[in-house]
Amino acid sequence: MYIKKIELENIKSFKRFKWELKDSENPAGWHVLLGKNGSGKSSFIRAAAVALIGPTEALKSRTSFSDWVRKGEESGFIRIELIQDNKYDLWAVKGKQNKNNISFSTKVSNVDGLTKVTESNDPDRTVWNNKPGWFSASYGPFRRFSGGNSDYQKLFYSAPLLARHLSIFGEDIALTETLEWLKELRFKELESSESDSAKLLKNLIQFINQDEFLPNNVTLESISSKGIVFKDAFETKVNIEDLSDGYRSILSMMLELIRQLVQCYQTSDIFDESCSVVDVPGVVFIDEVDVHLHATWQRKIGQWLTKHFPKIQFIVSTHSALICQSAVSGSIWKLPSSDGNDKGARITGLPLNRLLYGNLLEAFSSGAFGPDIERSENAQKLLEELAELNYLSFEDDFTTEQETRRQELIDIFALNANIKSE
Repeated sequence: MYIKKIELENIKSFKRFKWELKDSENPAGWHVLLGKNGSGKSSFIRAAAVALIGPTEALKSRTSFSDWVRKGEESGFIRIELIQDNKYDLWAVKGKQNKNNISFSTKVSNVDGLTKVTESNDPDRTVWNNKPGWFSASYGPFRRFSGGNSDYQKLFYSAPLLARHLSIFGEDIALTETLEWLKELRFKELESSESDSAKLLKNLIQFINQDEFLPNNVTLESISSKGIVFKDAFETKVNIEDLSDGYRSILSMMLELIRQLVQCYQTSDIFDESCSVVDVPGVVFIDEVDVHLHATWQRKIGQWLTKHFPKIQFIVSTHSALICQSAVSGSIWKLPSSDGNDKGARITGLPLNRLLYGNLLEAFSSGAFGPDIERSENAQKLLEELAELNYLSFEDDFTTEQETRRQELIDIFALNANIKSE
């Protein structure tokens, strides 16, 4: 399953906004959402999650959906169009199965909350059922293994569709089940080395420990009742919960994603023969994917994920220009501004190329991050000073001190200016 279109009408800050891919595009890849604070990046992802899991599951998240309707309106709509995978996505209930794209809507009312809009494509037979396939998941910015609200943790078992998206709805939700799942696989491996669980664990460890996944050659060392242990670059053994925020942010999400894929497709056979690629389709939202990641990791994380999850459609939000560089296979979207002056749209043409291939200054000059972001006010003053010195350098009374200062400013801005006074 992939998303072809998401349209929000009167939802939160969105009056009307449509995210849509072309018919000729491969929907899998790296799709980036940009926007200022308050532009609705998290709201967009939550709304998409609600459409994908349905009102029954969404209401279990304890979210007040009546607050989602745009101020001054009585109701809003979340419209979605899906591309089904005829191999993996199974229908519920006997009857005619549409082979074309599947479209449906969810109504959000400030009185009734969430309701299904009756259409020809009933989502109860497709994406809202609990049959194998139709995979989607969302991960909020607070990705961790511990410290979650125990009441929410119960939903990982009682609400399977919501469980894949649960962390997007609150800050106090931890992905604790991942650690228990790994320990359970280890116990089953000890019981039978030929079991499916043993095979899955072996493949999973090989996948995690492949080159370039975790920086500085950090690898998964062992799994036991005492914990999950990794080995760092200094050959020191470290419990998974004691790793740095960056490692825990990525590992908690990746391990939980694999766990949910295994449960959704009801098979442990999700890897390719080399165990370097997860070979099943789906949609994964990641809010603030750059959180806790060093700049070098921000630049690589999208490339790594799309390489090793080639059939997954990643839709991620970020404030980082480095995250955009992985969208060569995908798209970049600027969300509407909260003041309504910018309607939001897909970024194309020269601004897109600056984001994909330019340096940071060129990316910021694309306009995708708003105006007046390229340089600070102090930098602008220094540039004005340099411009004045360049002008004065043609005068006979231009001093040695002024030339020294001019060269200092040229060095600061790495300008290829070599104008000498005569």
